[in-house]
Amino acid sequence: MTARARRLAALLLALCAAPAAADEGARVATSALAGSERLRLFAFGKALETGALPPALVGRMKRDMVRQGFYHEPGQTPLIALDAWAAPVLSYDGNINGGAYNDRLSVDGIIFETTPEYVAKAGIVAGVGAGGEARLAWDSGRYVSAALRAETVWAPEHDIGRGYAELRVCSDNHLTGWTFLDLCHTEAVLNRELDRSETALTKISAEHLFETGAGYHALTTGLEQRDGSTRQMALELGVESLWDGAVTEVALSLGEEVPGETVQRLALGAGIRWHQGRHPMGLSLGYQEAEGGQFLGQDRTDRRYAAALVYQVSPSVTLGVDLARNDSTVAFFDYDEVGVTATFSGFRW
Repeated sequence: MTARARRLAALLLALCAAPAAADEGARVATSALAGSERLRLFAFGKALETGALPPALVGRMKRDMVRQGFYHEPGQTPLIALDAWAAPVLSYDGNINGGAYNDRLSVDGIIFETTPEYVAKAGIVAGVGAGGEARLAWDSGRYVSAALRAETVWAPEHDIGRGYAELRVCSDNHLTGWTFLDLCHTEAVLNRELDRSETALTKISAEHLFETGAGYHALTTGLEQRDGSTRQMALELGVESLWDGAVTEVALSLGEEVPGETVQRLALGAGIRWHQGRHPMGLSLGYQEAEGGQFLGQDRTDRRYAAALVYQVSPSVTLGVDLARNDSTVAFFDYDEVGVTATFSGFRW
């Protein structure tokens, strides 16, 4: 082997065996894109272990730990976090009123037409959203939280509005190491001109964080009960991964059959988020399959394909585009949907 070849081989071996400190620093920079608070904390902790965490971020890590209930001791004030926010809402909605996407229905060759007031109305909506969250710690790494979110918007073109409200109550619990057990209950109400829906979700889930040579991962398994027009149990699996320059997410949901009802039986989702220059950007793809029940004597199965792209224009404004296609065995439920949203960071206190 020539001297040049030996030097090249030595360099390759050094690169393969090099410590991951540089990678850990890159993951800390990317961790802001992670949806899991615990995954962000995991990245900070790994960087701290190897000395790759800048001193300026050590204080940030401690604040995050306090916010997640760590350092809490008996006798201390239980309130560990209290946040509130408000922001304007501006978007293009493909179904503001909750109407039917198609204005014609064919049954055995007979055509039925939907009256105009019951057809979906699309257009620009504007309004305001607000919310808040409180967290109360009761042991180290264990806390209960309550989060409220509400939104009201108006469509000037159609002179109609839409409202949404959601309350989420959770118990988040550190078990051991990087393993957690959580219980959450969510109540939500969507109020539109032609439709008012109330849903409730109760979920118990376990989350475990671990490291591979290439990245950090948060693996979640959960069992969810969905209550709305029907009651359904579903098994959920997901993993969010933090790499040197991106965050990826994969999720799977399997719902039980509900006799006589068209319900979601399968949902698959995948997404990636990264920094485009200094601007966060994300792409996600989804597939859902609902089946069961009939419509006018015809068995119904719906398959929904969706894609979304988001781009943070500035620290205070994020733009998003959503595309969806619903293919059904009942032609009346075939439709395409487009949504465009401007999300504002709003005011926080």
